Amino acid sequence: DYYVTAVYDEGTSVFSNEASARAGMPEVVMMGETDFEDMTLGGWESISADPAAAFVVGDSAAAAASGAFTNTAGAVNPAPHGNFAYTGAGLMAPGDQVWLLSPNFDLLDNTSAEIRFSAYNPAYWDTGKLWARVNMGPWDEVMDVFQYGATGDWVEFSAPMSNYAGHDHVQLAFSSTYGTWFYGNGLALDDISLNVISGPQNLEAVATIDDITLSWDAPSDASRPNEYPNGVDPIEKDLALALPGNDDVLPPHPNFSRVQGDS
Repeated sequence: DYYVTAVYDEGTSVFSNEASARAGMPEVVMMGETDFEDMTLGGWESISADPAAAFVVGDSAAAAASGAFTNTAGAVNPAPHGNFAYTGAGLMAPGDQVWLLSPNFDLLDNTSAEIRFSAYNPAYWDTGKLWARVNMGPWDEVMDVFQYGATGDWVEFSAPMSNYAGHDHVQLAFSSTYGTWFYGNGLALDDISLNVISGPQNLEAVATIDDITLSWDAPSDASRPNEYPNGVDPIEKDLALALPGNDDVLPPHPNFSRVQGDS
């Protein structure tokens, strides 16, 4: 945390607003699934003014024993879901807030992305949110994360993240804010994954008087499987298109069907 002052002949200025920063470039990792079964935050980091409100890892029994979700009259603890991350019992007063920040992810070779996760939030909207940013820039709100009701059940969420594809410093964050709701306060998260589709690299076109051949490289294992890894003769391709069950109709001209794969 820091603030800035300026020194003039007349003296020192008043303090600027407080800001937070870190020195150096953040480490970039490849996205996998974070399921918290190893009892760690899996490279994610919890930030809160009150250490007692920070995200911790445990099961539903540990969450119940800590009193993390039972801070109102009608509060209900989350249902069993293996080990998961949840806000601590220090999230007790209006205005209290806690963040869970991801590492920086490399989506440079991707053209689209989608985040999926399971969550339990007994409070109402504006209490749990998902955020994203690029290159340590300002946070963009991606979606609300909440479930209204006293069921204790988990909900599966998903959201498109294609706006952040093509960047190599993509960071995600979840935030939870105390809201004095009857069914309790707090946020539990599990099975966080970022699903990506790789974009083509080294795209080349070779034209003759009769046809055009496009070829490209798939940059990672996340690419679409190639039905014909060695290419295919146009006659064989037309025969494949005629097979029953082949509904690959976009684009409509069969000589340019996606059935040919990566070449």
